[in-house]
Amino acid sequence: MKKLLFNEYFWFSLLSLTMLILSFIPFFYQVWVTPKGSISYLLHNNLFDFPMFVSVIRQAQEGHLTQVQRLTSEPQFGTWIHLFYLVVGWITGPFSIEPAVAYHLSRFVTGFLLLFVFYVFIKLFFKDKFTRLCVFFLTVFAGGFPNIKYDQKFYLIEWPFMGFFTGFDVVRRATFLPHGMMRDILFLAVMIFWIKLLATKRKIFLWLAVFAGFFLGFHSPAHSLIIYVIFGLLTAVLFWKDLIAKNGFSNSVKNLINYLVYALLTISSSIYIYWAFEVTPWKTVKDWEAPQHPIFPFSEYALGVGPLFFLGLPTAIYFLVKLLRFILKNIFYIIKKMPVVYNLKFVKYYFLLMV
Repeated sequence: MKKLLFNEYFWFSLLSLTMLILSFIPFFYQVWVTPKGSISYLLHNNLFDFPMFVSVIRQAQEGHLTQVQRLTSEPQFGTWIHLFYLVVGWITGPFSIEPAVAYHLSRFVTGFLLLFVFYVFIKLFFKDKFTRLCVFFLTVFAGGFPNIKYDQKFYLIEWPFMGFFTGFDVVRRATFLPHGMMRDILFLAVMIFWIKLLATKRKIFLWLAVFAGFFLGFHSPAHSLIIYVIFGLLTAVLFWKDLIAKNGFSNSVKNLINYLVYALLTISSSIYIYWAFEVTPWKTVKDWEAPQHPIFPFSEYALGVGPLFFLGLPTAIYFLVKLLRFILKNIFYIIKKMPVVYNLKFVKYYFLLMV
């Protein structure tokens, strides 16, 4: 028993299952209050998205390799591939699982997988077990501050602040939209594999990153673009550090080759979307998402994030200071290479003081 209590994976499983059960309470309640002789639709999220997702699962269970929008008779043009729900239908079809039940099973599975990937990502940065569990607990359970409003003669408390955004609601976000959680799983998986690649130089992590990145490109071209930008900047920074330290360029060349291999192999999914549907993936996502996400004051976002915002603020300041020092060092390095400017002692001492 004592050995179990000190096992970090026991606490990870306990915390994860606790959150998943809390998130599924509305689902269990919906089933519980269904009158005898009636059938529950097992509705989740809203009346527009849920029937469409269930319809895609049903079509896949019927043996279809693609999907159409059966809920309208209007002419359609392809702008989105619901690959995730097709896969859910292909897997659950042989077991005769109802499409709505299959949808909720995918909520549970992707919810647990996302929490697991979170924990693996946290382990990359913290060596102590207790620290890892504390960070994981805050990641999963920390929510926003309550929103207190005065309405005529009463004070109304809404929790959390900006709770209408599911990402700010601790309980709902744990098992919200399965395809959204799969997007985050793939995104974090690519990041984990790339960090492992840089640390170990093992090519297996490059191919795992390519595998996850390829499906991320199908699933969310916008997040795939973010990965390209992050990895590109990281490759450039590592090249510059090798240049200043005079460590040679062998590692930088390898990093550049790895980046090009990843980009060339994973962008094929976005090229396919463009070829098949004659739409630019990233522009289509921007045109669809921008009107649905109005800009709120930064203070509201901070209150919505809650204590995590203020806990992360010192780290953000520390990172910005380190970034500023890195930039100043590099500026001085460039000036040092300029013979005319280098002879100006006050410039040299100024940058030394700044660094």
